[in-house]
Amino acid sequence: MAGPSKIVGIDTQILIFAHKQVFVNKDQEQFGLRANRLIKSLMDQNTRIVISMITIGEYLAGVAENDRPKIGQEMMERYLVAPYNLRACVLSAKLTPMIKKLVDNDRQVLFADAKIVGSLAAYPCSVLYTYDLASKMAKIAQSLAMEVKPLPGQFEMPFN
Repeated sequence: MAGPSKIVGIDTQILIFAHKQVFVNKDQEQFGLRANRLIKSLMDQNTRIVISMITIGEYLAGVAENDRPKIGQEMMERYLVAPYNLRACVLSAKLTPMIKKLVDNDRQVLFADAKIVGSLAAYPCSVLYTYDLASKMAKIAQSLAMEVKPLPGQFEMPFN
């Protein structure tokens, strides 16, 4: 009998690019391939993937309004979903002093990242895959003793 499966989290960018159908350049296409490979590899290893309800909301922002209920339901069926509940709120609040130190033009992004990390930590999830180990989200996750791992083979986000 196999033991309990490991639970890992993925950030919003990995989720978006793993499901993206159209890419604006080859770098984004490669990022999408790597994100897909990561998710397939984790599932092949019987690793359970958890995403935050906040991540689903961010993902759905890029989906046509009529498709949001169906796509959201598909996400909830495919992945474990960490709610933004009281425990997640407490953990997110614990991150506020750190966020204030990291604050720049991305203050709203940092608070969203704190909610995502708080949700994952409360689930409980102790590993977060992210596209950028130097990101503020990675620092936030590490402050809650989460192990942060990179998207294999990719270290920069291909925005252009």
